[in-house]
Amino acid sequence: MEYTQPRILIVDDEAAHAEAIRRALEGGGMGNEIRVAGALAEYRAMVSSSPPDIALLDLNLPDGKALEVLTSPPEAAPFPIIIMTSYGDERTAVEALKAGALDYLVKSAGAFMDMPHTVERALRDWRLQRAKQQAEEALLESEEKYRIVVEQANDGIVMLQGRKMLFTNPRFLQMSGYKDEQLSTLQFPQVVMEEKLAKIEDWLERLEKGETPEALEFDLIRVDGSSLPVEASAGPLRYRDRPAALLVLRDTSERKEAERKMQKARSDLLYAVSHELKTPLMTMLQAQELLNELEDREALARFRDYQETWQRNLLRLHRMINNLVDSQRTAETAFPMRLVSSQVEEIIKSVHRELTGYAQMLQVDLWLELEALPAVAVDVEAIGRVAENLVTNAIKFSHKGGCVNLRLWMEGDTLLFQVEDHGSGIPFEEQERLFQPFIRGRDADRRGIPGTGLGLFVSRRIVEEHGGTLTLESEEGKGTRVTVRLPWKTQSSQEPA
Repeated sequence: MEYTQPRILIVDDEAAHAEAIRRALEGGGMGNEIRVAGALAEYRAMVSSSPPDIALLDLNLPDGKALEVLTSPPEAAPFPIIIMTSYGDERTAVEALKAGALDYLVKSAGAFMDMPHTVERALRDWRLQRAKQQAEEALLESEEKYRIVVEQANDGIVMLQGRKMLFTNPRFLQMSGYKDEQLSTLQFPQVVMEEKLAKIEDWLERLEKGETPEALEFDLIRVDGSSLPVEASAGPLRYRDRPAALLVLRDTSERKEAERKMQKARSDLLYAVSHELKTPLMTMLQAQELLNELEDREALARFRDYQETWQRNLLRLHRMINNLVDSQRTAETAFPMRLVSSQVEEIIKSVHRELTGYAQMLQVDLWLELEALPAVAVDVEAIGRVAENLVTNAIKFSHKGGCVNLRLWMEGDTLLFQVEDHGSGIPFEEQERLFQPFIRGRDADRRGIPGTGLGLFVSRRIVEEHGGTLTLESEEGKGTRVTVRLPWKTQSSQEPA
């Protein structure tokens, strides 16, 4: 027997019957722990203090019917229960089994003698039923997990057998635009763009051979005739003892669009940089060619006339190259600031002098308003580059006859530098985008204004490395104001901040 010494509880108000059952069980080798109760209340107390492995209950007890304590189905109960009665019929047996009894028997001398086998069989059946229930629950839980994973997946999932789509998840239906009943009539290659069909056929054949081919990119034909780029990975499996395959398809349209934008940005950058390099270089080259055509004495006399042109264009090249270099710095290779106690007004005056000629060339007035300021710890070259970028942008986007105002003052422990123009202004939806690298406004492209789209990006990063902020306010048709706020630091350092 599987259980030679189970804990047994007999519940019967007829003492002779209970004793006969106990003796039969002891004779069958089950006398290790047998307890006897005569009523339901006594049964409940015993079960509460020490549950048995099996209980044998008389159907009718002084304080109620045994059916009151049954749990349906039987395997949901903590232990099996056998119902006994002296006068039974088929209707009573069905009622007891429906209520949750594991077995039902009519009391007799033969039934008492066979009680060890009845108990053994009941315990075995009950354990089998419990094991089956647990297995079913585990299967349902596993199926539920798989269902959730498959139905909530962000990727399309398709099970193929041959070329037939046996299963598709909701995400694939969304990607393709088809309904289940439509896909059931199609072969998988029918939803693939024609130029990839040969590769798809070879790919599917390898899956049928049990291979795991590399991921493949192709376009799905959607139900409306449009296409959707996807990347598919797959693995072989068996379904109903035949080769099958599971495909996982990822929508790559966002990645493709990002790649397209990146390629456009790269092309735009190359064009902008080459144009920006070409303009000052051509200006200096033309001046040099003119000097080469003159006699030495005349060339020397004209040299000073071109010196300012060379200097201005060399500074322009220097500024652009610095912006390009700084734009490629990452969080790991941050701007190596060297904070030195400096008179910031001298930096701004120098920028004003350098760009006055550029402003005059574009017929723009450059106004300067300074206050006497205490020394502030800044990186002189970097802050000079911020001022150059902001003032240059203001001049470029001003109208002929307009003006650009430069202001420098202190508010408490904060130094403020402001550049304001009265030009075309910037649409609100473009303003924050202009702080991204290589992004230029629509007005710049429309008016053919040169630039790489790096000035604001690099300037904000430099200011933030100083612990400050750079903000922009603009209104279309009225102009733009850029304000730099730097904390007042008087300590100087020769180490990168």
